[in-house]
Amino acid sequence: MSRRIVILFAQESEARATLDALKAEPLIHHSLNIWSEGEKCSCYLFSQGRIVLTGMGTHAAQMAVATHAMHGDLFWNLGFAATLNENQPLTTLVPIQTVDKHCMLPAVGLDPLSHHCLSTTLPSFALETAAGARLISSDYPIHNATLRQQLALKWDLVDMEGYGIAFAAQALAKKCQLWKIVSDFASPGGRELIRKNKPLFSEKLANFVLEQLKLHL
Repeated sequence: MSRRIVILFAQESEARATLDALKAEPLIHHSLNIWSEGEKCSCYLFSQGRIVLTGMGTHAAQMAVATHAMHGDLFWNLGFAATLNENQPLTTLVPIQTVDKHCMLPAVGLDPLSHHCLSTTLPSFALETAAGARLISSDYPIHNATLRQQLALKWDLVDMEGYGIAFAAQALAKKCQLWKIVSDFASPGGRELIRKNKPLFSEKLANFVLEQLKLHL
């Protein structure tokens, strides 16, 4: 028996080519107060499962996994991410091995108990991927050269949803896999790059999804 797959994208622009390629049919459209104005968490059905548009951010992504947990055995997250690695050009599709949460720490050092609380409430997640990149999820888009340089010391990519998905999947004992496509460089001008290349990124994600689905027939 094939496993039911839930594919999660943050936004419709990321998912558009996949929705078209799979001829996915809308199931529900609902808007909760946690989503930004104009955004909706939407669900579409296709032959092997469902595609969910989570909305932006770790909390929205976490809620989407919880909402659809009973309908999936395997959760995939695909989407745009900024690279922190100089060797990753635009459109590079990267599997994710570890996921962390970006947290703005105070200028002065934390005491040991506070460090323990931080590692307990925001643990690092290792995914079942043989080899992959280190992803950190931020609560806001990063297009700042200084912050990029700091994050690049430990991580390879930055997004806004991966941690929420990994957190919920771990809590609900669901298998999850993450892949990110390099959409910008976490530096000034990133938003313009994303706007310009959205259709190209979406098409490449769709081609990858189709390949992966063949392996799960």
